[in-house]
Amino acid sequence: MDRLQDALDYIEANLTGELSLAAVAGAACMSPFHFARTFRAQTGWTVMAYVQARRLTAAADRLLTGGDRLLDLAFAYGFESQATFTRAFKRKFAVPPGSLRRHSTDDWRILRTLPLVLDDRRIDGVTDMHEPKFVDLPAFQAAGLKGRFDHSTRRKIGDLWSRFNNLPHPLPGTKQDAAYGICSPPEAADGSFDYIAAVAVEDAAALPDDLVVIDIPAQHYAVFTHRIASDNISDGIEPIMQFIWKDWLPNSGYRYANTPDFELYGPRFDVETLSGDIDIYVPVEPDD
Repeated sequence: MDRLQDALDYIEANLTGELSLAAVAGAACMSPFHFARTFRAQTGWTVMAYVQARRLTAAADRLLTGGDRLLDLAFAYGFESQATFTRAFKRKFAVPPGSLRRHSTDDWRILRTLPLVLDDRRIDGVTDMHEPKFVDLPAFQAAGLKGRFDHSTRRKIGDLWSRFNNLPHPLPGTKQDAAYGICSPPEAADGSFDYIAAVAVEDAAALPDDLVVIDIPAQHYAVFTHRIASDNISDGIEPIMQFIWKDWLPNSGYRYANTPDFELYGPRFDVETLSGDIDIYVPVEPDD
């Protein structure tokens, strides 16, 4: 929780400065990938959506209290032009900035985004989530189909699974006793992530050419078991993901190890009805 508050304080101190995802995550001493997931779980916002909302609110305050030119405000709060600033401002406050300055009413105040204040409340409906078990797994390879997603497009992961399940199974060179939904920290600092619908590799030489191969290193994992009963897997695992990133990890004495985490779909999960128990493996290391 303290790390996230450090990031919020950094945002407030730099509304007219450098506020990339990488910079904000650095203030929390986290990788952009880990920070983006934790921030959304804790606040309900994506990082850069919150940054823009705070910047627009600060710009609106300055419109009403000072004589700044719109172009100067646009550049001060990180917009590339007055036009992009005006469009974003109108989406948020329902009026363009010039109109707010000339005909201000109190209506805009209900649309402000005030600085977030963190508390220790648990997520509604998940206070009974089980604590994890801890396991050490050796390194292994997996292969499957990959897509790039972010928090706004995560529901499309189900489409990736549909494509994967429509491949001619069993896939040569792979084990078919379980499937893996592998979430891989990306190179980019925009909070997006690579997701691979995959199975374990048995014979790499026999793999079909259209499969993506990923190496999963030996790692210590916290393993959470979760029951899904939803026609969309992304919706079905959202409660446990919220619990892991908002409740459990910040208070666990561990930190995310920044290697792939994954969902394991084994014999306790019915792929026809998309229901049953899955295990979520989160790579962790002591938070010294």
